[in-house]
Amino acid sequence: MTSVLLVGECDDSGSLGQPALQAITAANRLTDPEITVVIVGDLPPSVSSLPVGLVLGIPKVDESDIGIYEQATTDIFQIINRVHPDVVLFNKSDFGSLVAPRVAFRLGVVFASDCMEISNVDGSIVVTRPVFGGSALADFEVAKTQSVITLRPGSFSASTKTRKSFCRRILF
Repeated sequence: MTSVLLVGECDDSGSLGQPALQAITAANRLTDPEITVVIVGDLPPSVSSLPVGLVLGIPKVDESDIGIYEQATTDIFQIINRVHPDVVLFNKSDFGSLVAPRVAFRLGVVFASDCMEISNVDGSIVVTRPVFGGSALADFEVAKTQSVITLRPGSFSASTKTRKSFCRRILF
């Protein structure tokens, strides 16, 4: 079983964004995935039918955070320390590009950015990402232990599967 913590983002309309649905597709490609989704801000009604086991909501980023997302980084770090996932997935967005490396640094784990494919091979997480300025793709075995990965939007189809998820809001 592969334990996955996926940090999803809502779009401007308050719905779960396409990159988050694509990341759910990517997570479901892993061996026997157990997926927990964390959403920063208000939980949209559609999250109760996501094909994941648990959906957690954490407080929205405060304007006083000055765009560095320190509070979101801390909240996500605390959830990771409670859930202990094998892999933490972010979308490669402004939010994910700032928060994911900070979370990886705090955890002291491998960080792989802009990944276009993710899979399990012999108990390890293997990612495909661009190299040489995007002129080639390479496979990397990121770890047999915990890792933090950002996924390139558009690399996966958006998940259309549904099932009943358990949703709850967490306040720190």
